[in-house]
Amino acid sequence: MTNLFNPFPGLRPFKDDEYKLFFGREEHVEEIIRKLNKFKFVSVVGNSGSGKSSLIKAGVFPKIALEKENKWIISSMKPGQ
Repeated sequence: MTNLFNPFPGLRPFKDDEYKLFFGREEHVEEIIRKLNKFKFVSVVGNSGSGKSSLIKAGVFPKIALEKENKWIISSMKPGQ
């Protein structure tokens, strides 16, 4: 039996370690990083399932972590107890 790998997470958001599979939103990632550098805070809002978490976790976070002069502390939170 061949061990197959499905590169798509389905309905769940992409994780930060899946950044190599996340593409097509580079312009949005760059825009968020530009705004972070200018304002130090960016809010990403949109409909449920529109890709907000994937954009941040697999787009913005990995890109920031790869910066030569990484000046950010990354903290991810979600509502709950």
